[in-house]
Amino acid sequence: MKEIENKISLKLNADLKGYCTIHIGGNAKFLFEIFTSKQLYKVCIWCIIHNIKYKVIGLGANLIFDDLGYNGAIIVNKSCQILWRKNSAFVSSGMPVSKLIFDAQFRSLSGLENLSGIPATVGGAIYNNLGAFDCSFADCIEYVTCIDTKKLEQKIKANLQIKNKKINSQNLNLQSLNTDKILNEINTIDLTPFKSCITKIKKADCQFAYRDSLFKQAQNRYIILSCKLNLAPANKNEILQIITANIQKKIESQPLDYPSAGSVFKRIYFDENNNNNLNPNTDIKDQNIKGKALAKNYNNPTNVLYPAKIIDELRLKGLSVGGAQISEKHAGFIINTGAATQKDFIKLTDIIKNKIKSRYYLSPQFEVEFVPF
Repeated sequence: MKEIENKISLKLNADLKGYCTIHIGGNAKFLFEIFTSKQLYKVCIWCIIHNIKYKVIGLGANLIFDDLGYNGAIIVNKSCQILWRKNSAFVSSGMPVSKLIFDAQFRSLSGLENLSGIPATVGGAIYNNLGAFDCSFADCIEYVTCIDTKKLEQKIKANLQIKNKKINSQNLNLQSLNTDKILNEINTIDLTPFKSCITKIKKADCQFAYRDSLFKQAQNRYIILSCKLNLAPANKNEILQIITANIQKKIESQPLDYPSAGSVFKRIYFDENNNNNLNPNTDIKDQNIKGKALAKNYNNPTNVLYPAKIIDELRLKGLSVGGAQISEKHAGFIINTGAATQKDFIKLTDIIKNKIKSRYYLSPQFEVEFVPF
């Protein structure tokens, strides 16, 4: 893929509210915006050399930043390159999924259109195994190319030892930092010694599951650079109809006029063989009875429950704590009505979880991700 070399940007003490869709969070010590995979790699290396914790994000559509901010480097991934080869696409991780879907539709290629209208980058879609309407991003993946940060850290330490240098573990003083100096240091990093730290992981080894993946489980172990997708030929107009219909469904059913982080909770499973969502303090059999009874009320023959329906059943729509409110339009969403904090969000979700536990003996798991200070 040919990459456009826009310059890396860096802000110090940057407000994170503008880098997540729910507009919650304090300031990040460093905030980088990168535009190519090489730039992403170099910034990660710089962070490791200076012992600065870092997190790579895309659109921040399911993130809830700490009210204190982030005591490290937030790296906003805007690497947006794509290479088409017949029915396959090689896509960089900062590519918006919406752009990818329309690009595929233009080429009469199907497989991702059910994900229309979901704010995400390709990296986030892989990390969370983005899904909707019984379709998931993993369905189209052949392999994922990523940085193995464990290998990278070992390589950096070995490389610094050769140069008789040590990883700087001291806290950098924001007052004395010069952004030009930092960017110059990053730009002069030679990637040659670290090429072996880039690895391809086949789909079968990515451990994709409902809203889960190897990359999510391993946290910062793997930094996603790109992936290869395989799509199927289909009628261009029919694909467009599906895209349009799915976007319209979201417009009609979701509170898109308010900041939010999307669905707060994952679907609830209450099968004995998949009991991650069960209350450990209550007998599984009792929970299954409650869950199946609730499922029957919603004409749901499976062992899956949707949190929004349960929250609606509990008549919690409109409940608010500070600036965080359960949406009146869709009970699965918590919206920011103006000045919500992470503390407000957590207090409100605690109320929801306790209500569900006490009535149905079920424990919903978060689909949103809380980013600690």
